[in-house]
Amino acid sequence: MSIKEEQKSTLASLHFWRRNQMVARREHDTPEVENSDKAIRVLFERADAQAIPFKLQNTVMHHAEHNRDEGFSDMNINDKEKDQGINKEGHELRVTSLESQQIRDSDEVARIIMTNGITGKDHTFSVWAGDIENNELEPYYVYLNNPQDLQGDDLSVEDSLSNALYDSSLIEIVKDSEGIQQSIQDYYHDEGKTFSFDIPVSQQNLDLHTMIVDEEVADLLMKIEKNMLTKEDVVDFGKLVEHDTSTKYDLASYLQDSIEVVLKENGIEKDEVNHVNSALQALSIESDITNFSKNKSVDKANEEQELKF
Repeated sequence: MSIKEEQKSTLASLHFWRRNQMVARREHDTPEVENSDKAIRVLFERADAQAIPFKLQNTVMHHAEHNRDEGFSDMNINDKEKDQGINKEGHELRVTSLESQQIRDSDEVARIIMTNGITGKDHTFSVWAGDIENNELEPYYVYLNNPQDLQGDDLSVEDSLSNALYDSSLIEIVKDSEGIQQSIQDYYHDEGKTFSFDIPVSQQNLDLHTMIVDEEVADLLMKIEKNMLTKEDVVDFGKLVEHDTSTKYDLASYLQDSIEVVLKENGIEKDEVNHVNSALQALSIESDITNFSKNKSVDKANEEQELKF
């Protein structure tokens, strides 16, 4: 598509403020986080008014999140329509009331459910009230895994992931969430007023694909720590990121040894080659996949794939 100069200016500003927001969150600079939040909301509204496709807005957000050393000028906007990482996988996003529990006994007031469209796997997040003891439900906090910011230390993976959580909120994830907030308040006062909202792509503020990939990476890390990783976990992750060429995690030191072990123990079938390659590339793992071949046909399939690049 052809991008007008005013649209390009809006997207460049969106890219800048998203990167600024990520940096501010990592540095726990609350005032700057709030400034970034406000700027992003205004820019989303401007982008909608300028008829910028929501998919393109999400693409810019995705690039800012995953390419810390690149600016907006490093993007090739005209090629981004081909990106497969923006909800084309059939991912789903829902906001629901709690199931059979007294919300007044907890600060949890709702749930967000993200469904991986490739595997059907659900990732469930709590929506937390600000100060439920004083009946203050806003701002509806949501904490997302952010393995990009995992720091190497002596802590367990679980503790490291906890330290790297992305502090988000309902309004940052869902556009025009006033109706959902009202339903949460109604449910808080009367638990019989349950609710469930399916959130369409046009109402999603953050890139759903990126959030799901982050959660899947966190799951890989946790399964390795618990010695529960399987070859199927690696293959399914590869399917998820197969067409998402911009996704890169610098986590080889956490993942490489364990992934190589399960691949070697189980071997790779011919139809798994592309998926495993995609998983390794996304996780910055440099392994010779032929070492895990179940038979020579896998070696040949891998050679054919390399010739395509």
